Amino acid sequence: MLIGGILLGLLLGMRSGGRISNLASIQLRWVWILFAAVVVRFATESMLNAGVEVADTFRVVLWALSFGLLLAGLWVNRSYPGLSLAFIGILLNAIVILVNGGYMPVWGSALEAAGFTSADVQSAIHVVLPGTAGDFLLRLLIIGDIIPIPVPLIRNVASLGDAFLALGLGFFLFAGVVRIPTELEEDEDAAIRARLAGIAGATRLTGAGGRS
Repeated sequence: MLIGGILLGLLLGMRSGGRISNLASIQLRWVWILFAAVVVRFATESMLNAGVEVADTFRVVLWALSFGLLLAGLWVNRSYPGLSLAFIGILLNAIVILVNGGYMPVWGSALEAAGFTSADVQSAIHVVLPGTAGDFLLRLLIIGDIIPIPVPLIRNVASLGDAFLALGLGFFLFAGVVRIPTELEEDEDAAIRARLAGIAGATRLTGAGGRS
């Protein structure tokens, strides 16, 4: 779902007359925190899937660290289109994973609807639940992986948080690709050009005075 949202945002942006090169003008704050969050997040998943004991022991701490860093990075950049939705998506996933002791619960019925069985779940960060009233309320399965995606090639089970995250990142990239400079940015560019022209004119005058 996440990759689909990203690709859709880019494609719609380009079809609307935007350019991929416009993304280079986006200046996110606290980029190092976002980068650190991604590193911790995927390193944690890799270690858990590899059966690293220390990662399993501190899985809740590691998840809390990765989610905390990511939420902080998204919060300071929330003024960008779509990143508020991405923040909500990450927050929902963080809540359900931490409530379940570092595991993302998957609804068994949604798993079957997507064309999988419990035996297909090999990830060390997922746990399949039958979907009792206690699962939905006490273990917050309602915001866990309950959305079946029975589509070939992208078959999966997603959460409400995943949907918010995909929508937010897709909108962020769409807005970035079709980005039109604001009036303030245009005024700043004009001021910079005027200053550069003034400096260039003063340099020419100084050079002319020196030759005389």
